[in-house]
Amino acid sequence: MRFSFRALAAMVMATGIALVGAGAAAGGATTSIVIDRNPIEVFGLNTCSGEEILLTGETRALLRVTETPSGRTTVTLEGNFLIKGIGLASGQRYLMPTAGAATIAVVGDTTIVTTQVVSEQIITAGGHNDSYARAIVHITIVDGQATAEFEQLTIYCK
Repeated sequence: MRFSFRALAAMVMATGIALVGAGAAAGGATTSIVIDRNPIEVFGLNTCSGEEILLTGETRALLRVTETPSGRTTVTLEGNFLIKGIGLASGQRYLMPTAGAATIAVVGDTTIVTTQVVSEQIITAGGHNDSYARAIVHITIVDGQATAEFEQLTIYCK
């Protein structure tokens, strides 16, 4: 399955920045918010067989915002989901367990650092053309400009 990990990084950063602004009054406090059982529906591609898949299921995530008296704010997002799908051409059944974590650190008014790690599998009923993927994305932004970027995507078939 192919996702845009840069788009995911941008979305997580935007969410984190919004939450940082909303929680600024809490200085020095840690707040945890559990987001439980949100429905998801995605179209994907099994990169090992080339088949398009319609996947549906539920997600579970934990979002934590921590602010220190020095002005540093850290947003962490941990999530996992197990979704099921059907191959559009073959009718093949699929499972897609996925786990991910993202951290955004906002330092003062000028620096944002984000790191994400995502692992996913696309497993067929019968064990043929299974796909495994792991992505690591790191971006540092200073004064609105990316000063460090790292992206590693590993996909293999079984």
